[in-house]
Amino acid sequence: AGSHATDAMKDIAAGCMRGFAQVVVGHPLDTIKVRLQTQNPLAPTYNGMFDCFKRTLSEEGLRGLYKGASSPVAGSAFYSATLFLAYGLSKRALQDSKHQPLNNTQQLLAGMMTGGAASFVEGPIDLFKTKMQVQILQMANKTAQQQV
Repeated sequence: AGSHATDAMKDIAAGCMRGFAQVVVGHPLDTIKVRLQTQNPLAPTYNGMFDCFKRTLSEEGLRGLYKGASSPVAGSAFYSATLFLAYGLSKRALQDSKHQPLNNTQQLLAGMMTGGAASFVEGPIDLFKTKMQVQILQMANKTAQQQV
């Protein structure tokens, strides 16, 4: 039982580190993507990805690229920990012995079990993150409407 608890703690720690690294590397690009996708198509705020990046950096600084990142750091760490833990538990439940690798069917089942568990965590986290990222555009749109 102690070995399973140790394995679970390792899975959780590895998942948290993966989640943190994912946000540090990916959040600026995700912020730009969301801003481009949610801008008004009739009066676009940005003229493409590089314009969005440059303007975000010049108008908001580096913090603008990481706007709303505090929640994704926690959320991604939690999501990744759930992913790693669910996979570890699924794998151990399906393995005949600890040192024997899973066969293809067992891999498929472990992946399905992991995806099922992780889907309950991912949806709410992604919704909150997206709302934080578009906050600046919503303020800009309100300002533009008030000037008309």
